[in-house]
Amino acid sequence: MLRTRELILLKNFPARDDLVLAAGAVVLTAALLLLAGLPLLNRLEARARLVALKSNAATVQLAAESFARQHLGRYPRSVSELTAYLPGGKPPANPLEGGPMTFTRKPGDLTYTPLEGGDGYRIEAWSFGKGRQCRRVLTLAAGPGAGRSTEGVVP
Repeated sequence: MLRTRELILLKNFPARDDLVLAAGAVVLTAALLLLAGLPLLNRLEARARLVALKSNAATVQLAAESFARQHLGRYPRSVSELTAYLPGGKPPANPLEGGPMTFTRKPGDLTYTPLEGGDGYRIEAWSFGKGRQCRRVLTLAAGPGAGRSTEGVVP
């Protein structure tokens, strides 16, 4: 026989239909929150990849400056001369594609252009633009006639 206390607990316990309805409401709310947060998550991920690309450009610039310091002010005349001064002796990873950088004009990659005579360089970082076209997002330069360093969208 059930005691009075047990009867009160059973009376206050929600019906099965109410539990199913409450669980459905919780799942629906979680799904809506997830859908609302996805665009923000995508924007944050794109920003993180752009920051990684700019960091790679700074790493390549540091390698070029290290090379010049050891070669009486002459900067690398090719990517192969530069590569030995990069961490691990190899190009950094392309943050958009995952593989190593190839120093070609494609999204997530860098280009290294030595100035004539080895007295300067231009490093350009490339990403996606409107319509997924390749666009330059950063230029780091040194030496006479190299132009100025710029950050942001460069036409």
